[in-house]
Amino acid sequence: MKVPVAVAGIVLGFCLSPVAQAAADILIDNPSVRASLITYAPGEPSGEHEHLDPRFVYVLSGGTLQSTARGGSPQLTPMVTGGCMYAAPVRHALQNAGDTTLHLLEIEIKNAPWRSDNALRTCNDVPPSDGAPSAHVERTVLYAESGLIVSRIVIPPGSRDRAGSIRGPRLVFVLEGGSLASRLTNGSKAIATREAALWIDADAPLINQDAHSALTVLEITPSGSVESGER
Repeated sequence: MKVPVAVAGIVLGFCLSPVAQAAADILIDNPSVRASLITYAPGEPSGEHEHLDPRFVYVLSGGTLQSTARGGSPQLTPMVTGGCMYAAPVRHALQNAGDTTLHLLEIEIKNAPWRSDNALRTCNDVPPSDGAPSAHVERTVLYAESGLIVSRIVIPPGSRDRAGSIRGPRLVFVLEGGSLASRLTNGSKAIATREAALWIDADAPLINQDAHSALTVLEITPSGSVESGER
């Protein structure tokens, strides 16, 4: 068992057969979300399992994933690094059908309704960066609907995320850079990294502790609204 700052993580294997199975490292499991880091080596299966709630998936390292729903035919899905999707509840079996190791961040949104015939909704495209460093916080909304808003945020060195912030409890996860700091409701300092997510309250700032490099984070808000302007 490993215990990162402010969160607890345990490594689980989906032990449904003697074949090597994909591993899931649970970062956060609370009444709103269950967040996991999932790794599939080439050829590794997950075993058949069921998702009772919709889930948001962000591809940390891509490849090809094969999904077989109960009673259905295998479907191949290209998983592009930096891509993301919101998927319906389902019972299925997965397998890495490529020759690269897949790393996925999966956030199950508990008790969220699913009102669509489409089992998979993809994220908005992220506009290309011109490579020039910015002195301001840059927020790109990847996905937005009633009950779920997901943003990619680039925080300049030493900056706090204040502009255009989402109001409401949310999960944050570091995609690129060092560590992110925030304050919990009890006043204690909490840290997020590329291996440890944070669940923070509405008005907690997102602080880039690195004075020299930008920090890119993913912010998942199960419910709330995007507000523009300074807070």
